[in-house]
Amino acid sequence: MIRTTFCLLLLVFTAAAGRLQAQDDIVFHPQAEQLFLLGVRQYTQQEYKGAYQTLKQAADMQPAHQRTTASIVMAAKAANGAGLWEEAALLCTDMLERFPFSSYAEDAHYTLGVAMMGMGHGRAAAEQMVVVLGGAQTRITRWRAGELLEGLAEKFSPDEIRVLEARAADDTARVMLMLLRAEAYVRTGNADSASVLARALQALSADTKILKRAHRLISRTTASHAGDTLTVGVLVPFMNHLNVETREHQTSVAIVKGIREAVREYAADTSPAGSPVRLDVRDSQRSPEQIERIISEWRTDSTVVAILGPLFSDETMAAGAIANRARIPLVSPTATGNGIASIGDYVFQASPDYVMRGSLMAQYAVRTLGLRNLAVLTLEEPPGSLLASAFVAEVKRLGASVISVQHYPGGTSDFRHLFRAMKNDANAAKSDIQALYCPIASAADIGIVTSQIKVFDGTMVILGTDEWNDDEALDRTKMSADGVIFPSDRWDNGDSELISGLSLESFGYDAASLLVRCVTGTRDTRASLAHTLAGVREYDGVHAKISFTQRRVNSFLHILQYKNGFIKKISDIEYRQ
Repeated sequence: MIRTTFCLLLLVFTAAAGRLQAQDDIVFHPQAEQLFLLGVRQYTQQEYKGAYQTLKQAADMQPAHQRTTASIVMAAKAANGAGLWEEAALLCTDMLERFPFSSYAEDAHYTLGVAMMGMGHGRAAAEQMVVVLGGAQTRITRWRAGELLEGLAEKFSPDEIRVLEARAADDTARVMLMLLRAEAYVRTGNADSASVLARALQALSADTKILKRAHRLISRTTASHAGDTLTVGVLVPFMNHLNVETREHQTSVAIVKGIREAVREYAADTSPAGSPVRLDVRDSQRSPEQIERIISEWRTDSTVVAILGPLFSDETMAAGAIANRARIPLVSPTATGNGIASIGDYVFQASPDYVMRGSLMAQYAVRTLGLRNLAVLTLEEPPGSLLASAFVAEVKRLGASVISVQHYPGGTSDFRHLFRAMKNDANAAKSDIQALYCPIASAADIGIVTSQIKVFDGTMVILGTDEWNDDEALDRTKMSADGVIFPSDRWDNGDSELISGLSLESFGYDAASLLVRCVTGTRDTRASLAHTLAGVREYDGVHAKISFTQRRVNSFLHILQYKNGFIKKISDIEYRQ
């Protein structure tokens, strides 16, 4: 990932430098080139303070050279990454004054907005995002600016948004701000003004997303909701300080999209007795320091009743510990690491962890399929080893037998020696192996593993893991993979017109839908909300049910099978003692 990010940054800034050089008589400075490349590498390795110093040195070199503007912008981004907000703002301001027509101007405006957010100047940050939204040529920059602007606008009054709207120089930005002002009117109980704006938007915009949200505003039947507005903090790794497309950013955007949809739907459907809910969306940056700072702010804000996120297990582990100490309920939509929810009574995992996933497949094998003699072929590194350990423990707890467990390192392509060892174990136990549980590293291993399993024993049932849920990989080895059974935490039953159960958005949508309805039931306190969440059983989500065990981990999975060239759902399973 670091190498990919470095190459993307280098490609972007090299291309733009070439355009700049063609337009102006720019001096080529070899030392500046070396410093710039070093600084970008430090930045991609998240050595932000070092990157800032290196890139600032390159930017300060005189006369102006082929990397001057690129170095200024990258130095500002590095300063943001290091939390040096004022230094970043000064660099961006200097860049925009000296090089107003640079191809990096949109990056400078965006980075300046991030710096203003870091300093707590929300309106100034929003002004920069309006500029980017209206004029940026790069799709990803416009996208990120829109997401940040939405999050900022949730804290603004309608009049504050109106000021931004008046300053917008582009119709795209102006229409978006009109929508945000209409939603702000709803938050303040002025449904009539919201309706007028929403109807105007229907005539002004052809954007389906804008039109859909405008229609929702019009369809609301209550002028206001009783009770005080409650806040749900959303903590996800947008990684906005990197300004390149990352896996974390893509996942975060999808999850937050689902969360926003759930909250909008709740607001449209809630009776006057319900409490309105707003979102406070923050960027965790996958940084423990950033996470601690944000949760500390939420801890002292009495309107914040819960946290949605983070998404990845490492950051969720850090956030869970802090949230539990602060006694703020935290629900991660996607974290699957073991031991996260066990941190304390305020931490919940809406996706089954590895212990639960392995245990559920064991219960399906023994209780549903009636198998008694099983074997395991597993990757020796996590998560394969964690899934295998849980599977073995549960099979034994249920009174069945695990005849053989064979481990292999990543990259293995020849399993014959492992199958020979498995056969020796079966002979020693004087039993036939009925099924083989096989946690693999990735879908790329499916063809290699299944072809050799069929040679070893064509009658065994193959039990897979989530990694087996790949129709293209299964199709490539259709004959040997036919009949394989594996779990999945997502399936589209066609119950929702808004969110597909197969999409990442569905994880955010389901977790948020569950949470806001629990918030309504508890009416405010964090402790009562944690108690209500702990009692959730079989909440019907779009991608799957959510059913918390005593460990506060979701205990539900779909069971899928690849048969005759198609993946189909054959069962659902929920953990039971």
